[in-house]
Amino acid sequence: MTKCNDEFKQNESIFCIGVEKHSDPSGQRNAMSKIIHGDEALDEEDGSIMNAIKMDSQAKHGLVSRGEAQVCLWLPKPEHVEWIWDHAAGSLIIEEAGGKVTDVDGNRSDFSLGPKLWPHVKGIIGTNSGAFHDVVLNAYRKQRNDRNM
Repeated sequence: MTKCNDEFKQNESIFCIGVEKHSDPSGQRNAMSKIIHGDEALDEEDGSIMNAIKMDSQAKHGLVSRGEAQVCLWLPKPEHVEWIWDHAAGSLIIEEAGGKVTDVDGNRSDFSLGPKLWPHVKGIIGTNSGAFHDVVLNAYRKQRNDRNM
């Protein structure tokens, strides 16, 4: 099994994303993909990320931990609060494989607070390496600032 690592080209990184529109209703993932992948990041026909695997459940965490994808993102609408059971086990799997999982502000999630993450958690980023995690966090911040979010 391939574990998380830094040995990949950032512009070829694969995003593992949910299939449901509520997982990123404002298109932040697409904006981040353009920052990381460049101008050719999005499919001209439907506007989706070219380097993406779409699936639901914590299987996304598994793909990142195995190195089959480099990033998984949850960027729900602002009023949504994530359930802990949707992230706790998968986050552990990514971290044990050498990856990193934080909220969009770079803070580690606290899964001991009850059934839901704190309301101030506006999204979660999981990556297959610490160095690439910084790249993804910076892309998130850039698209947020560019879009005045």
